[in-house]
Amino acid sequence: MSVMLLVTVLAAGCLIAPQQGDVAASMALLERVRTAASEGRFDSLEKLFTQSRYAASVRQIARDGAALRTLHVDAFPAPKGLEKFGDYWLIFHRHQGLEAEHDRIHPIVRTGDGLALGPEVPEDVVVPFEITHQNFDVVLRPERNSADFETTIDLKPTSGTGSVLMRMNDSYRVAGASYRGEEINAFLDEPIDKVILNPAKSELIRSGGVVILTNPGTGGKLTLRYSASIDFPGGDETTSDSMLLTSYWYPHIGRMPATSSATVRGPKDWLILTNGDVKSESVSGETKTVTFTNSVAIPYFHLVAGPYKMVAETTDRGRTFRAWHLNTTGTDRGKGDVESAKNAVAFFEDRYGKYPYNHYDIVDTPDYYGIECYSFTLLSPSISSWATSHEVGHTWFGGMVPNTYIKSIWNESLTQYIDSVVFRKNADRSLNNGYASRTAPVALADALLAHGPYGNVGYYRGAYVMKMLENEIGEAAMTKALSALVEQRRGKKTEWSDIARIFNQQWFFEQWVYGKQFPKLDITRAFSEAGPRGGFVTTVDIAQSGTPKPFRMKVAVVLTGRAGEKSQVVDLSNGSHTFYLESDSRPTRVSLDPFGYTLAAVPAPRLIGN
Repeated sequence: MSVMLLVTVLAAGCLIAPQQGDVAASMALLERVRTAASEGRFDSLEKLFTQSRYAASVRQIARDGAALRTLHVDAFPAPKGLEKFGDYWLIFHRHQGLEAEHDRIHPIVRTGDGLALGPEVPEDVVVPFEITHQNFDVVLRPERNSADFETTIDLKPTSGTGSVLMRMNDSYRVAGASYRGEEINAFLDEPIDKVILNPAKSELIRSGGVVILTNPGTGGKLTLRYSASIDFPGGDETTSDSMLLTSYWYPHIGRMPATSSATVRGPKDWLILTNGDVKSESVSGETKTVTFTNSVAIPYFHLVAGPYKMVAETTDRGRTFRAWHLNTTGTDRGKGDVESAKNAVAFFEDRYGKYPYNHYDIVDTPDYYGIECYSFTLLSPSISSWATSHEVGHTWFGGMVPNTYIKSIWNESLTQYIDSVVFRKNADRSLNNGYASRTAPVALADALLAHGPYGNVGYYRGAYVMKMLENEIGEAAMTKALSALVEQRRGKKTEWSDIARIFNQQWFFEQWVYGKQFPKLDITRAFSEAGPRGGFVTTVDIAQSGTPKPFRMKVAVVLTGRAGEKSQVVDLSNGSHTFYLESDSRPTRVSLDPFGYTLAAVPAPRLIGN
């Protein structure tokens, strides 16, 4: 639901923001919500919303009753400036995976029957501040299975006034905060009746996965001190064996991009990597200290550390490429991976702009599937051989041109197209899978989850649609537009609408990116006769149906006879078209080949009459 629609819903009819003094009633509602969640009762939970459909946001992250029981529920005062949604908000929270889900926030609103929960407050609700830089100071403590953090963010006002609403995974226990160099009062997971704010001072509220800075003034540096001891199967961990931090281990505003710097301390014999280039590295006693600088504004930050061994290394264009494994097995794979990374960096750089780092590393993560980290990648050993070049591509599309993953996974579409179709010539059959996805009842521009039920639409249909666009405008124009995208959208949160403006092919995006219903083609007539200048002329009538209005598209018409096949690409834009196709010999069959041109369904081959 859009922010504007949310405001309209809350302002309409019987929905009125609760007045001050509703603390007790809000706490009572919180307890009813907690009871419904702990019992795994969606039916009971739905009754606590102003409309039962608003509970769908919680169902999306819980999925079934058993998972509902794993959610924590807390309440907090609405950030100043956003009280129009309700003076108190509830948050359904748990540790969230990277680029996947997010905690759900619902305002408490007044109805004719008392207080209830309204529609979800969007994760990217407008906040009058942005984070321009993240500075991480991290101490890895494998002997304690934990890590300590002191993260300083630079807050810059954008427009309007109000508190700074941020999110951070609830697994991180906040100990305190300072703002503009002074310690500030912090309400850390306190009941709402205990949160009594000073209207004249900057204070911090932490509730579940929410962090709020009140009275931020004109901005400045906010420092949070926190720690974690986590071990999520297939996900983040702070164990004696390794450290893996990928999922919102830092405060963020709507996953917006920022530059970063980092100082990380850990065991002297461990590999330590985070985003950016290494600025310095030193060892004192049993502790290694590594500092990093990252001048690229990126949407996600990552850190990996452990007793890794370098199994392969190569250099190219003044950059170093390395592969790291937890043991020395798989050396040949490591060599192949660094070659893949080297070649991919050169390929993307030559077409879409300079690679911004002096290195690229491929790090094995046996219990973790994989993720791009812009200056390195984390990959399961089972996928590194084919996934390395794809993750390299995300340095440009998703990194330099940031994608928050809140609205869509457009960067997966573009990267899959460039890597799998242009670079690797469809060796992994991305185009075949893309055409097969045409019946999935979602649009490419929908808010798909990369590893959700329709995630492959974002990858494969996305690659296919980009190939269709290439066939419309030409490969040179395609490369030029993608290069312009990197140049014009660098460091700016980007969506499909921004990409459409770069390509200036709005009709194409309306049909194939924003649409989820595609035409069906039929051959309604086909006959062949002798041509006036020799040879034969075949008349083929093609009709399209299945959409409210005809689509504009290309398709290949293939004539088959004893002499072989002859193919001609034609343009469609009306409900029906007649084409006259010349050939040297008489064809006996006609078919339509959609591959790379359209997502329309095509008929079986048809015999040609005389």
